Amino acid sequence: MSKALLLYGATEPESPHFSPDMLWRTGFRAPDPFYCLILYSPSLSRGGQASSKTILLVSRLEYARAKKEARTDRVVLHEGPIAAFLKSERISRVRIPQSFPHGLAEELKKRVKVEIIGAASAKLRRADEVFPERARKTTWEVKEIEKAARAVGKAIDKARTILRKSDFRKSGKSDFVRFEGKVLTSEFLRDMIEGSLFADGYLASGTIVSSGKDTAYPHAAGKGPIIAHTPIILDIFPRSKTTNYYADITRTLFKSAPSEPMRRMYQAVLDAQEGAIKQVRAGVDASDVYKGVINLFEERGYPTVYSPPARQPVRQSFSVGGSFSD
Repeated sequence: MSKALLLYGATEPESPHFSPDMLWRTGFRAPDPFYCLILYSPSLSRGGQASSKTILLVSRLEYARAKKEARTDRVVLHEGPIAAFLKSERISRVRIPQSFPHGLAEELKKRVKVEIIGAASAKLRRADEVFPERARKTTWEVKEIEKAARAVGKAIDKARTILRKSDFRKSGKSDFVRFEGKVLTSEFLRDMIEGSLFADGYLASGTIVSSGKDTAYPHAAGKGPIIAHTPIILDIFPRSKTTNYYADITRTLFKSAPSEPMRRMYQAVLDAQEGAIKQVRAGVDASDVYKGVINLFEERGYPTVYSPPARQPVRQSFSVGGSFSD
């Protein structure tokens, strides 16, 4: 009997039902969710591995386009309960990923036997749990990721150019950076970065352009004036509008010379990074590497203890990118 894997989701990233596994497997882009059934048959094995057939189940709206665009063995027009189709194919048992909608899974369990992938494991869900082969990128995929990385590099260069052409003036206790006679803000710099990416065929959302004390907060998007002599963090992770492949690059910049406290902090992070890299090898407990980083920070005068309300202190640290000054 064939083993069946059942997936459900949409294949446009903007959809709340987005399934990267389904997009990777079928190559078909649709904003509304649909089913994908994969049959693994030992009788069709090649080289000792089970072969598979992929069946796409879509609505009338998508049927003609799916027949033309989907990289699947069959495209089926099916708008009724999925259990009815499984019965017609004589499938009485399916495997589903942990991301499968709970309500649909509960209904499915009334008709067929359902196994949730990884349900018996305490481990967190892996991105490659459904298709382990996704972890090894093809030559084409690597090139798409490299193209995205080059587009990010170009956008970073644009930000650096703006900073080089800027000056700064004292405003209260801070030196605000000014560009073309106006205070340079995180919002403006973010627009310039995302505009560059859009022109090159990439969509950026959630881009971080953070300055000053805001950079101490992980994933703070940043707002307001860019401040000289303090870290300016850029965290950029756009995706291709045509292929959906991403790049994710983080850099720390400075306008003018970093202050001495910033230089000491940078050196502490660099020393911790280099020390951690030397410790990393097969079989090493990652927590030991982490503790080594924490200990170095504390020796340099950077405490990493965070005490949330009504909880025990938690050791915490955060660092991003590589630092260089402009």
